Amino acid sequence: MNGNVGAAPARLGRTELGESDEIDLRDVLAVLMAGKWWILGTVFVFTAVAAFYVTVASPIYEADALIQVEDEKPALSGLSELTEVLPSESAIGAEIEIVRSRSVLGGVVDDLGLTVQPEPVYFPLIGKFLDRRHSDESIAEPPFAFLAGYAWGGESIDLRRFDVSGTRRMVELGLVIVDDNNGFEVRSEGGDLLSEGEIGEVVSFIEPASGRLVMLNVRAVVADKGSRFRLVYVPRLAAIAKLGERLSVGEVGRDTGVMRLRIEGEDPVELEQILDSIANIYLRQNVERRSAEAQQSLSFLNEQLPEVRTDLEAAENRLAKFREKNQTIDLTIETESVLEKMVALDQRLSELELKRAELRRIYTGDHPLVQTLNEQRDQLQDEKKVLETQSTGLPDVQQDLLRYMREVEVTTQLYTYMLNKVQELRVVEAGTVGNVRILDHAAVSPEPVKPRKMLALALAVVVGGLISTIGLFIRRVFRTGITDPDEVERVLNTPVYAVLPFSEETRRAARSGEGLVTARMPESIIAEAFRSLRTSLHFGLGKTEAGAVVAISGPAPDVGKTFVAANIAMTLAKAGHRVLFVDGDMRRGDADKKLRVERAVGLSTLLVSDDVKEVIQQSADSENLWVIARGKSPPNPAELVMGDRFAELVARWRTEYDFVLLDTPPVLAVTDPVIIAKQADALFLVGRAGGTHIHELIESKTRFERGGVAVKGIVINGMTESIASGGQYGYGYGYYSYKYAPAGD
Repeated sequence: MNGNVGAAPARLGRTELGESDEIDLRDVLAVLMAGKWWILGTVFVFTAVAAFYVTVASPIYEADALIQVEDEKPALSGLSELTEVLPSESAIGAEIEIVRSRSVLGGVVDDLGLTVQPEPVYFPLIGKFLDRRHSDESIAEPPFAFLAGYAWGGESIDLRRFDVSGTRRMVELGLVIVDDNNGFEVRSEGGDLLSEGEIGEVVSFIEPASGRLVMLNVRAVVADKGSRFRLVYVPRLAAIAKLGERLSVGEVGRDTGVMRLRIEGEDPVELEQILDSIANIYLRQNVERRSAEAQQSLSFLNEQLPEVRTDLEAAENRLAKFREKNQTIDLTIETESVLEKMVALDQRLSELELKRAELRRIYTGDHPLVQTLNEQRDQLQDEKKVLETQSTGLPDVQQDLLRYMREVEVTTQLYTYMLNKVQELRVVEAGTVGNVRILDHAAVSPEPVKPRKMLALALAVVVGGLISTIGLFIRRVFRTGITDPDEVERVLNTPVYAVLPFSEETRRAARSGEGLVTARMPESIIAEAFRSLRTSLHFGLGKTEAGAVVAISGPAPDVGKTFVAANIAMTLAKAGHRVLFVDGDMRRGDADKKLRVERAVGLSTLLVSDDVKEVIQQSADSENLWVIARGKSPPNPAELVMGDRFAELVARWRTEYDFVLLDTPPVLAVTDPVIIAKQADALFLVGRAGGTHIHELIESKTRFERGGVAVKGIVINGMTESIASGGQYGYGYGYYSYKYAPAGD
């Protein structure tokens, strides 16, 4: 974009605009102070909502129970020693999954009837709260008759049966008490009548949504006529899954073998029932599982005992025949020593084979326990071979006697061992104690765990303050309008002559249509601001022999340039100056409304004729103020003001008036302002605080300077305390609260 010397650039970076990446603490504090009521209001709303929530929300209780899982011992002694030499596997993890399994939770669902969820229909938000506060045994009366269908306290229903055949989806029905004799109606979710019945009788009907048969039997109802209940049937698998989501199971500490079961809910009695049922079912299944393991081991031993007994009898017969044949009674000391060692080795080998056979019924041959037994067996067999080699040096008769006696001793000890294990396993099978015991039965916390009232209120304060603060700074970031007079002066290199505050007086005067605020409310703060601007104009224009011509323009519509120009004219007129106000916006000018004059004839009429007396109208608010309205909108406003006629008129006005105020159109919209401003002694740009962007003022100044017109100063209109406090330097403009004392005080 080309421009003359001295023209400001059309676009500036952050540095040229005076913006910085550094955070100014004063700026932050100014923004917070300006929005303090917004912050306090937001915090109050959040706190009020949180207080309402923690008051009416249903209290949530927590119940817990402790279960100890002892180390599981094998049915046959000796296997425990083997497991100790192997890496330990976490048994508690498996037990936790067993507790959460469908076999356990499904039993709880069946025992407590958790597939059926009946409850009264409460009034939204506060119905349950009022029901909890109702302590009488009687039924609470509704506050208004038209709310009689809701439950307000004391209503209850007890179902003996509520089954939906073969459905996998949740079924929700409504039950309405229709008379005082406990008659009721069953309705669908949409309100359609499905069936009618009475308390104690079985009602069957087809549920339309699923097409399934519903069987309903109501045991008892405590409710008035018209009361409604919601009956929800949850499929068994869905009820188990829902219970699993509520249930929390974890180990207490590390490697303690103690599980803690937790569950949360609104009904403390139901929580205790659920946890006690879970613990009892889990304990019963554990005992049954242990008993089944003992039974399997006992069956195995009962199968082996006859064979071992047969082997023992055969060994004894062979020994007796050998003694009878050879007339040999005693062994030598050396032979007895070898016999004791070989018997001990054979006994250990027999026990290992027995344990190995039992393990092979449970594990494969590659399991670490089976592999360990194989290694021990090979080691014992090596030792046995060494002893057999040593026994070859004995006489033949002693060797044969040693072999027969060893068979008898080994078989006898093995048979005795198996008999003892059979007795032990029979005791285990008949016993009722597994490796699980309940340490603490279910207990409910005396106080609700949710909602946490103080935490909720504290979070509400923090969140409310945070959101409101973020909102303030987001509004600050996205506010593109000018906020800081110092920044405007620095960027445009043009002085700011006045910052006009926005006031309610201005709004009331505009709505009432009773004229200018400086005329109707001379003691208002905005009128004082215009008097300050009048003083600045006197010093800025200096002394002139002829009347001073001042042009007022702006970048775009709705910045308040006509408002500023008209009130400056009125303020000058109130000071005793002869003032002429000219509405130069022949396209959309509306100064005639503010100054209460006729629009039919005006500047457009004057530019084509010389009938000045009919065009110039005197203001009704001041005898020193004359007005030229815009007249009828011409097709060529720019061509009219470019002619010599307009220059001649301005020259004539100089001789007849002390001040001539030229209200021009927006400079970024049309070219008229540049042409009109050439006839003026001073040009002032009006920008709206928070609405006019700094780039608009830059471009407006550039266009005037291209046309050879210098901008004398800037007037910022509509400054509010929040906008001012949001400026970079935190201007508070405390004079907003300054008021005139009553007349005569």
